[in-house]
This record gives sequence, structure tokens and C-alpha cells, in this order.
Amino acid sequence: MKCFAGAAMALAALIPLSAFSQDATGAEKKKKGPPANAVVGVVKSVDASAKTVTVENKKAGETKTFTVTDKTKIKVDGADKTLADLTEGLRVTVVPNKKGDAAASINGKTAAPKGGGKKKGTQ
Repeated sequence: MKCFAGAAMALAALIPLSAFSQDATGAEKKKKGPPANAVVGVVKSVDASAKTVTVENKKAGETKTFTVTDKTKIKVDGADKTLADLTEGLRVTVVPNKKGDAAASINGKTAAPKGGGKKKGTQ
């Protein structure tokens, strides 16, 4: 009975440690996905003269406008782009800068064709 109680205590001590995700080197893994302060939505409008992009997040019911600076990194489908390449309806993730007054990065993704992009009857 002592053996069972000791094993149960050892197991109970290990359970809280399983909450930490670590890789083989023991370093904690970063979770995939956008940072907590990122805004995910679709481009509502782009104002090239004001250097702003407005993003709508329908799920959250909010629309935010971000200033785009020379330091803003813009990518669409993994390729470097400019503000002029952002189009209305483009799905984007905007990560604000530390001050929150401008976009640090904008990552866009064009919609994938439905059905894997293949037409019926073609090879």
C-alpha cells in the first residue's frame, strides 16, 4: 500500500509540469499563430495618400485603421509587397507596432480556389 501511495504522489507531482510545452532542448515552444494584439480581418479600404489601411474584423464587429510607415513590412502570399498591392477584400493579419499607432507588419493571403483548384473532368 505504501508503494501505491508513493507512486500516486509522484504522478500527481508530474501533472502540473505537463502544462509547459517544451522542445527536445528543453526550451519552451512558441505557439503558432498571430500575436494577441494582431487584428485579423479583410481590407476594407486603402488610402495611398494618407498611407493608411482599414481592416474589418466581422467576428469581433470592429473596424480599425492603421498607418503604414516606411518600417511596415507588407507581404502577400509570402512575397514582399507595398501598400499599393493591398486590395479591398484581401484577408490580412495586421500586427501593430509597440506604440499601437501604426502597423509593424501586414500579412495578406489571397483566397485559395474552392475544391483544390481542379475542375471536374480534368487531370
